[in-house]
Order: sequence, then structure tokens, then C-alpha cells
Amino acid sequence: MKASFILEALNRPDLSVHHLYWNSDTKTFSAEISELPPNFQVKPTLIVMNPKTGNTRTFRQYKVDMDSTHEDTYGWRYRSDDNLELLIIND
Repeated sequence: MKASFILEALNRPDLSVHHLYWNSDTKTFSAEISELPPNFQVKPTLIVMNPKTGNTRTFRQYKVDMDSTHEDTYGWRYRSDDNLELLIIND
């Protein structure tokens, strides 16, 4: 029972495509962090789900955009295995 609960938690989507903007030219999803659900957390891997199809896609963080002093974070960049991008903007 515990193993199935852990597996379910690991596969639970972090975001829905309904929370994100899509730029078809750059193949990038984006969102300002203030517009995301209150329980959203930035983490190394995010799962995004399309509720219409039920499909999910895993995005892995590859870069954190910071100011020159490394005190302020501007955003977090993620990439999927099929090279779609996800940008979370720290507004």
C-alpha cells in the first residue's frame, strides 16, 4: 500500500497547461509564479498535465536566471525530453 501511494505522489502533476501560456514559435510554456496555484513549488523536476487529453510531460530544470549579484532570481528554466521549454518567471 505504501509503495503505490509513493508512486502516485511522484506521478502527480505539478501544473496544468491551463496555468501556462504557450508560445508556438519558441515552443515554450511560461507563467509568472504569482499566477500559479498557491501550493506550487519550484523544484528540479516538474510534471505538466493536459487535462483535456490526460497526457503528462516531465520538465527538468536546466538553468536559473539570476541578477549579476546572484541575490535575486528572475526565473527558472526547464526542458522536456522532446525539447519543449518551460519558463517560470519570478515576478
